[in-house]
Amino acid sequence: MNLGGGEAVRVLLVDSDESFADIAATHLEQVDADMDVTTEVDAQSGLERLEGDEFECVVSDYKMPGLDGLDFLAKVRGRDPTLPFILFTGKGSEEIASEAISAGVTDYVRKGGGEQYTILAARIRNAVSRYRAERAVDETRERFRKLIEGSSDAIAVLDRDGTVTYASPAIERFVGLPVEEVAGSDVFQYVHPDDRERVRGLVEEAMVDEDQSPVAEFRLGHADGSWRPVVARGNNLLDDPAVEGFVVNVRDVSDRPGTVARERELELAVDDDDLFFKPLGDRASGDVSTRGAVLGDDGEVSVYLDVDGIPPDRILEFGDSSSDLEEVVAVSTHEDGGRFELRQSFPGLFELLSSVRADVRGVTASNRRLRLLVALPGDVDGESIVTTLRESHDHVEVVSQRTQPASDAGNRQGELTEELTDRQLEVLQYAFFGGYFEWPRTTTGEELADTLDIASPTFQNHLRTAERKVLSSVFDGQEFAD
Repeated sequence: MNLGGGEAVRVLLVDSDESFADIAATHLEQVDADMDVTTEVDAQSGLERLEGDEFECVVSDYKMPGLDGLDFLAKVRGRDPTLPFILFTGKGSEEIASEAISAGVTDYVRKGGGEQYTILAARIRNAVSRYRAERAVDETRERFRKLIEGSSDAIAVLDRDGTVTYASPAIERFVGLPVEEVAGSDVFQYVHPDDRERVRGLVEEAMVDEDQSPVAEFRLGHADGSWRPVVARGNNLLDDPAVEGFVVNVRDVSDRPGTVARERELELAVDDDDLFFKPLGDRASGDVSTRGAVLGDDGEVSVYLDVDGIPPDRILEFGDSSSDLEEVVAVSTHEDGGRFELRQSFPGLFELLSSVRADVRGVTASNRRLRLLVALPGDVDGESIVTTLRESHDHVEVVSQRTQPASDAGNRQGELTEELTDRQLEVLQYAFFGGYFEWPRTTTGEELADTLDIASPTFQNHLRTAERKVLSSVFDGQEFAD
């Protein structure tokens, strides 16, 4: 039997019976081939070993000369409160077990029995898996913190009640209060009374629907009594373990000449059986929604779809039977759907929207209708776009429309498009829409490189360069790298 998970695990085993410690180490390494066990015969030696080496789990006997197992646990917890510590002893009782749990022991395993080493190895593996996951979240949070603390925009993280759980240092410049005072306060108290209910409504809607990323223009109050115009964008990351909050990015627009740029957002319904999305949506018991689309210079478009309610093999068969599609590729699948890449030789709908600089923010196919949410620049006539769509597609209906502040992200995307090479932008789009940046990843660099028909090292080089340029754009005054 091998319980190994493919990754080496370094374990420190401390037991005053040197012979037993050696036997236990041998058995653990036999049960789990990826386990590397180091032994010591007393707690003090164990502490000295921890000073010089890195371990992901400590296993200790209870009754030992000098420091016993609980004393050893206390010393280890003083150094690292999260390092897995398993008490493995034959001199136990419910009282000792209760005391160990109160002291922060990770697990408690009794010696004896033919399966003792198998049980212990499994407990070690489980404890280390949790430890690694928690450390990964902590590291992601730290990277997130460093990134936003370097931004000139004010960034706040809210809980479901709108309470600020984190505020970046830039917040003090916006509201005139120290970060410590802003944290724990109601975020809406800083919004002008005439704007408050509108902004609150947008945030509450987005907290319910994580696919919404609302953009709002409003007046933000300063401690000196003044109000400044800002544009804020929200992003629902409440279910992301690395953030666990609703992230708001606030930008001061008081120095912009004239009014803030506007955009028109249209929700369209299209009934056209020639579009691949609609007949696929007709067959799905759930929804068919776009993750995004990548337009190629050669007239080919790759659309990434999330499908729910159709087995993957039926989706692939349906794609093979469609004359409109060059290829359907399964990016990631589950029992009733997954994510798929659709390659079409003629963009049609997406080509038209792209030609007028429209930002396609969502496409869903359900209830026998195709729905599109698009944002048009303020200088584009929405009615003319609808008229043009009706010339090539049946039954185009405007479900809703509104005029709002232009998306700051859209402006930044335009700036980046000018700075990125065509290949860098293409690589970045394929990686983003294909799920390369998700956790766990739904595709690999090698697979994306194969899709783009380039070598994997070339793909990684373009991606790294594009990432560096995108991150550079976050910081004011920093030039883009070539």
